[in-house]
Amino acid sequence: MSEDILIPVDNANRYIYVKNNPIIFTDPTGMICFYNQQSGRMDCTGPGSGQGHSGRGPGYNNPEYNNVRDMGPLPKGCYIVGAPYDAPGTTGPISRRLDPFTPDFPYSDRDAGSFRMHGGGEDSSSGCMIMPPSTRRAIPTGEMICVD
Repeated sequence: MSEDILIPVDNANRYIYVKNNPIIFTDPTGMICFYNQQSGRMDCTGPGSGQGHSGRGPGYNNPEYNNVRDMGPLPKGCYIVGAPYDAPGTTGPISRRLDPFTPDFPYSDRDAGSFRMHGGGEDSSSGCMIMPPSTRRAIPTGEMICVD
């Protein structure tokens, strides 16, 4: 891992991207991104680093709103990045689905199937990650983003 990549968790599990079993599961590209809820900064071990935000109103980049539906930031945990698609009138071009990596999603008030990475302004996030087009385009499908 590059020294210039900041890992937002003091005791980050460096094997989570291979389901804690690096002998059986592999990640050929070795890429993983870490997103910080408070700063909106995403740092990746490959292309895709960038500045964005998540949440709106009092939930804007506010981890205390982790479990507040339609207001809080993208909840803590790891997500698999889906293929890019265009959604005119909703999340816009180069939208990416973010699927929770673990089936036991701990945030009962949040719909685990509703998270996206997309574009938009300051008030356009209802729990999704808002990132610039270059970031949304750069991250390969199937890679992981971990939120702290």
